[in-house]
Amino acid sequence: MFKISVCFSKTIFACKHICFYFYASPLLVLLIFFSPVLTFGTDTAAILARYPSERYQAIEELMQQAETANKLQQFEKQTQILLEVVRIYQSYARYMEAESVLEKALHLARVTNNERMAAWGTTYMGMQKLITGNAREAAPYLETSLSKAKELDDRQLLAACCNHLGLYWMTQQHVQNALSYFERSIQASSDPVLTAMALTNAAKASMGFLPAEVAMGFAGKAAQTYRNLADSEEKVIGLLANGEIYLSLWKEQKIDREACLSSAYPLFQDALQTAKQLNSHHLLAMAYGSLGLLYEKAGKLDEALQLSRLALWSAQQSEEFSLYRWLWQIGRIHSLQGNTDAAISAYRQAAERLEAVRLDILNRSLASQKTFRDRVGSLFLELANLLIRKADAASAGPSKQALLLEARDRMEQLKIAELQDYFQDQCVVAYSSTKARLDTISLNTAILYPIMLPDHTEILVSIGNDIHHFAVPVDYTTLANEIQLFRSRLEKRITREYMRPAQRLYDWLVRPTKELLDRNQIRTIVVVPDGPLRSIPFAAMHDGSEFLVQRYAIGVTPGLYLTDPKPIDHLDIKVLVMGLSEATQGFPALPYVTQEVDQITSLIPGVAILNQHFLVPDIQQRLSEDNFSIVHIASHSLFTGDKDHSYILTYDDRLNIQQLDQCLGIFRFRQKPLEVLTLSACETAVGDDRAALGLAGIAIKAGARSALASLWSIHDQTTSMLVTRFYKELLKPGVSRTQALQTAQMMLMKDERYAHPIYWAPFLLIANWL
Repeated sequence: MFKISVCFSKTIFACKHICFYFYASPLLVLLIFFSPVLTFGTDTAAILARYPSERYQAIEELMQQAETANKLQQFEKQTQILLEVVRIYQSYARYMEAESVLEKALHLARVTNNERMAAWGTTYMGMQKLITGNAREAAPYLETSLSKAKELDDRQLLAACCNHLGLYWMTQQHVQNALSYFERSIQASSDPVLTAMALTNAAKASMGFLPAEVAMGFAGKAAQTYRNLADSEEKVIGLLANGEIYLSLWKEQKIDREACLSSAYPLFQDALQTAKQLNSHHLLAMAYGSLGLLYEKAGKLDEALQLSRLALWSAQQSEEFSLYRWLWQIGRIHSLQGNTDAAISAYRQAAERLEAVRLDILNRSLASQKTFRDRVGSLFLELANLLIRKADAASAGPSKQALLLEARDRMEQLKIAELQDYFQDQCVVAYSSTKARLDTISLNTAILYPIMLPDHTEILVSIGNDIHHFAVPVDYTTLANEIQLFRSRLEKRITREYMRPAQRLYDWLVRPTKELLDRNQIRTIVVVPDGPLRSIPFAAMHDGSEFLVQRYAIGVTPGLYLTDPKPIDHLDIKVLVMGLSEATQGFPALPYVTQEVDQITSLIPGVAILNQHFLVPDIQQRLSEDNFSIVHIASHSLFTGDKDHSYILTYDDRLNIQQLDQCLGIFRFRQKPLEVLTLSACETAVGDDRAALGLAGIAIKAGARSALASLWSIHDQTTSMLVTRFYKELLKPGVSRTQALQTAQMMLMKDERYAHPIYWAPFLLIANWL
């Protein structure tokens, strides 16, 4: 008989290299997910006790024990050990290894007809799917294991299954369902650790949805249960997790300062004392750090700095992963004390340590609803702000320019990581290895680099070798709200309600730079949009007399170091045009697509694939047969904040981003690259900047130098007119991609039927603008 408790966190694992909870502007993101922790017979428990931090060594010894159990035909024990190995791999976010061992454990349980262990393995598999972002696949496993727990009348299995289903419903944002399952887990469990962790889950689920008293009630019961446990790693993590709940409630202004301090402080102190008793450096780092954060929020900065330094020292004795957190915390405190140089030094060290573990964090993003930016984006924003503040105080010259360039470089780090996080693919790292000064490549071009900060907005403008900056007193929330208003009103074709936000955004983001742009005779603006700014067309901003696109050719890029800026090679241009004109799979027909295809192929030599021939195998075959310069797709396309739910409609299926990457990836290995990828019927949701990030990154992901795509889908006749004119202009010598788009947009604008920006504004020229 073995006991089971539930301690899998999307955000915390107290193992060496994985002190795993994150900041979120700047509070720690708290425990969300828990997975089973198995406690076995004395031999296996002793192994785990010998390696409280060096869990990889524990894996080696556990696998030897599993092999011994197999030789002795102790198959149930072997299965139990394999499941413990799965848990450890999961705690290191080594999901491929976890799933491989889990499949062996499940197979063993099934071939030995051990229904109980098969049920445990099934619930493990459900959690494995859930933490790797496959919630739909997770649900059947979790439901199956719950049914088996009822059939076997196994209350501990029932408690674990209910807890896991509660976690599943949390990912679906169904709070009442989640709470219902957590309460069933609490009622079924006879294990105090499992009970405490289900209570913590319930507290987390209720935050933000129910009155603060509900979360505090669950957290209080959980904390009391943890306090009654013997000293252990689970006790420390549980106490800290519940203390963090009070901190979050304080941050969200659900409770006052006194309620937070009186509830969180004793939990953090108890956790610290337990960590000292266990003589565990990684637990001490977590406890000191949490206390340091509490003192920071309470305004006791000297004490906060001392505690944060103790957290850093403790982390240095045990592991590498969490060092950036304590350096970041130290930097924040120095900044609050007005010590800018010390703050920048600590932030730089934090960014360096974060870079060392960045790919590990990105791998863990599968296991969290929190994006990379949610977790650690504030580090880059805060450092960029400090650098700009220091540049403000510096006299004009190389040192000022170096500080502004570093600020931009820090934002570039964040943008690269965001794309990797969205696509769950490290392919964009290759682009970032060459840091060309793109601002110097083309004359009469300015790089506009807005940085949205909590209390104001910074705008970096690069022209030639110089970087200038403008501070705008518009906070993040005000700017974000105006952006969303602008986008929603642009899509109302029978009103001019868009004009007011169009002018406001121009006044905030462009007008401060106008004198500089005029002085340098700028004709092209390349915008590197941040956050919500990705979801709007700068072309439709208005100065009171004209739209921005009437004065400047405009391009956007997800990151300067992700762009390969070269003019289009006009020699031997070939186009592959694909799309749907017929209705299919419940989507309406696009009758003008046929005309669009005919016009494009009359301009540029190439191949057309339409309707029943627009199938994934045909696409792959055509792409492998010839070296196309342009791939044009005229079909319904949807980009969402989730890459797995973003797609291009084919005749009988939906081509997702991964499949598109597989189809177009061949161009990465050819001497002649894909110059333009056009998606002429795209759509992103209003207010979904993650969707716009995916759209902006599609050229990078597909290995194309640039993409022409739309933020929202419009009448296919006007689309056909615009893209045809775009290609006509692009074929002219000396015309850049942004200039070709500008001419096409102004052509539509001059026709009174299509003067409204709903028709011409959604089209973006992404990445290479030359």
